[in-house]
Amino acid sequence: MQYGAMILLRDPAILFLKPHKVAGTSFEVALAQFAVPDDIVTPIGSFTAAERAGIGTYKPANFRYRITELASLPTSEWRRAWQRRKWPARFRSHTSAAEAYQRLSGDDWTKSTKVSIVRNPYDVAVSAYFWMRRPDESFARFWLENPHLLGRNQSKYLVNGEDVIDLYLRYEHIEDDIAGLETRFSGLAGLGCHFRSLRMKSGHRPPGATRQSLFAEAPAVRKLVEKYCAFEIECFGYTPD
Repeated sequence: MQYGAMILLRDPAILFLKPHKVAGTSFEVALAQFAVPDDIVTPIGSFTAAERAGIGTYKPANFRYRITELASLPTSEWRRAWQRRKWPARFRSHTSAAEAYQRLSGDDWTKSTKVSIVRNPYDVAVSAYFWMRRPDESFARFWLENPHLLGRNQSKYLVNGEDVIDLYLRYEHIEDDIAGLETRFSGLAGLGCHFRSLRMKSGHRPPGATRQSLFAEAPAVRKLVEKYCAFEIECFGYTPD
């Protein structure tokens, strides 16, 4: 099952679009503590009781189409719902920026501060490899067979090639950046404390598996990252070192 969510808080007006492998699950669980009944909170998957212990509540809300909207849904939406054996959803796991732009009301989109998380794409490649690889599959083989996955986070940042994110939280400085978010929006006081208490999907990378060592053995993958993640590299100056 995919994990990931889109959260829209209307007070303060925050729209969070979650990329992959950026500590986003911990952030969205922390952010969801500030949601009220009219906000939009999409599902993030099923967690065990141990994973949920001590994290408060996470209740998806207002992410499905209304009954009155079902008759006008395109065939593609019904097909997707049938494949997933779920009620048609307006917003779902890892909703893209383009989908949010198309499906939110004009006020919700224009008045909200769009927030997302950015991480060194070379490190994202390492994290995703250990999360998704098959047993005994090498780093080089995995990415040479799945290069399209490298650039998938850009769909959370860009609409028609335009960067729509107002505020990036940097994975490498995420606690400082969350503190800045709290300062900017007083209604999010305590967000950092919630975030620090969570470790939702850690422990999959073996100790000592650094991006430097993996990319040194797979120079072809470095070129793929440079190709597919040019936006993050150019905007934030990330390197494999």
